[in-house]
Amino acid sequence: MSIEAELNELERRQLDAFAAWDQIRLFSSAVPMSHRPGFGFLARIPILRQVLLGIQRSRYARVLADRQRELNLISLERASRLTQLIDIRVASVDARLDQRLDQRIADVDQRAGAARDLATVVHRDVGKAMNEIHDRIDTTTSYVTFQSGELRREFFEFHEDTRFRLIQAESRLEDHGERIQELEEKTRLQGSHIRRLDQSNTTSQTASGHLHPLAGERLPRLISLLEQRIPELVRARQVGVTIQDGVADEMIAIQSAYFGERLGMYGTKDDAWYHVDFTPEWNRDILFENALSKLQPGGHFILISAAGNIERGDNRPLEQVLSEVFDVTPTVRASVHIWRRPSGDIAHG
Repeated sequence: MSIEAELNELERRQLDAFAAWDQIRLFSSAVPMSHRPGFGFLARIPILRQVLLGIQRSRYARVLADRQRELNLISLERASRLTQLIDIRVASVDARLDQRLDQRIADVDQRAGAARDLATVVHRDVGKAMNEIHDRIDTTTSYVTFQSGELRREFFEFHEDTRFRLIQAESRLEDHGERIQELEEKTRLQGSHIRRLDQSNTTSQTASGHLHPLAGERLPRLISLLEQRIPELVRARQVGVTIQDGVADEMIAIQSAYFGERLGMYGTKDDAWYHVDFTPEWNRDILFENALSKLQPGGHFILISAAGNIERGDNRPLEQVLSEVFDVTPTVRASVHIWRRPSGDIAHG
């Protein structure tokens, strides 16, 4: 396998290792058994919640450390392969340079031999062609000097070009390190945002711990249907997700895995905001005021509710794009209403 292929394989392994590490990190920060009937009230008792979180972190601490160690080893191996590739290419450049130097030296030796032969002929017939001999010696000397100067100039330029490429390779290695640091920082901020969403949704769970109608893979399936219907949702770079009712911690984690880096950070304006609300006040006015402040101009507010909830939307401050009931599964239906914030309106605080 070539070094380039090994680098591609190491990059794939690095991404897989990071995904496994991120999944373990999510599990270690979740309250265990809080979604089960009869255990949900334990998560609302601060002391028991801290105990459960401590147990969960202890369970996954070694696994998380192993995943981190694996990720570090892959990064070191990738850096080693990249250094090896640079060494091979530098060695190839040195070999070509040596070959060109040997060829030029051979040419100079050949021309010097011709000059010596010419000098021998001149010495044999000094009386016949003295002036011609002097002219040829001067011409030969100038030619050899010119060729030597050209060779030195080309060697210097080639050396400077090689040094510049080495500096560029070192700069790219530093850029890779900075990208890894940025990815770790983005992961940390995204984890903080997910925990905020988890805390805000956990407080709204009912004492019975009932299963949300869109739990599991149902909500991602519905979002996929909406992205097929409205392509602008696929192009959204910053996406917000809030869930008003039901057991939200597992649903938030699933949405985080679905959107990945597109999931917006807390306090940033979103290109799309998905709000799931199966409560009686699912279309209260404060939601639309929040949408005006959370969305970028041209952004979309997607309100998902029970199939029987109808929203006319004629008097809303946003432009309605869609109002329809979707069949998520053969037994589950949901009502979806989508508004767009006008592109030219004034941002709300």
